[in-house]
Amino acid sequence: GECGEMSRDVTLPLRDTKYIFKANDKPCADYCVDKIESEYLVPRPVLWADSLNKRTVESVACGGWHLLVVSKNVGDGQLTVHGSGLNNYGQLGLDNKKISKEKGQEANCVYRLTEIKSLKGKNIRQMAAGQHHSIVLDKSGKNLYGFGRMDYGQLGIDSSRPKAGSSTFEPTPVHLVPGEPNPVFTKIACGDQTNIALTAGGDVYTWGYGDTGALGHGIEENEDGIQVDCSDEFMPRKLDILKKINKQRASKGKTPMTCKVHNLSSGGQHSALVCSLVE
Repeated sequence: GECGEMSRDVTLPLRDTKYIFKANDKPCADYCVDKIESEYLVPRPVLWADSLNKRTVESVACGGWHLLVVSKNVGDGQLTVHGSGLNNYGQLGLDNKKISKEKGQEANCVYRLTEIKSLKGKNIRQMAAGQHHSIVLDKSGKNLYGFGRMDYGQLGIDSSRPKAGSSTFEPTPVHLVPGEPNPVFTKIACGDQTNIALTAGGDVYTWGYGDTGALGHGIEENEDGIQVDCSDEFMPRKLDILKKINKQRASKGKTPMTCKVHNLSSGGQHSALVCSLVE
């Protein structure tokens, strides 16, 4: 909870200078275990940066060190998106330069749920959060936005590899085909550095860091016919779910199978689909 990802007051100090160890050849104080247990391992209501009292929480998403919340104003029914936690890559959709800080607070951290004003009026209904990036989807299911770290293609907004450490705090539209409207998305999820999305038509798209196989595109042949692991995908790429299975079936003279995807999820460096298969 040091970065504000639990949206509660941070009790300092969290480390005990009586116990020092070395981390990367630098002295580092160990955590105060008793204080951690009493302050951070007990469920508590989150704290909001604004004074609005009457709201209902519609959805939440947790990233590596950040929290996103969609709430509805009981008075006018307006949807707003708030975030707290680590914002070193703009994963909260907030400009660090415009966030007020109290004495002793980290420059890249937000300790109370703060409205992401750049998403105001966009009717955001669904969110997903990775290690240092976020994606959000509006009520129509057609407008998808990404913000945060982008150097592995996490945001899906640039067809070429961005510079190392590249990021943006501005929610940026994500398109399957640049300049063309998206189909309706029904489900989105994030891994640490990856994304996966399901359309109403049953297609699945993935993008982001590819070396661990979390994007599901498997092994392909390059121009020289050499098999290589699929690399990072900087734009959403359609997933051929039954590629390997149908290749094996074709070698045996069998007809290809089809599948319907019902749900999906993503972990640190892996993803999972719930499908029904049809021969």
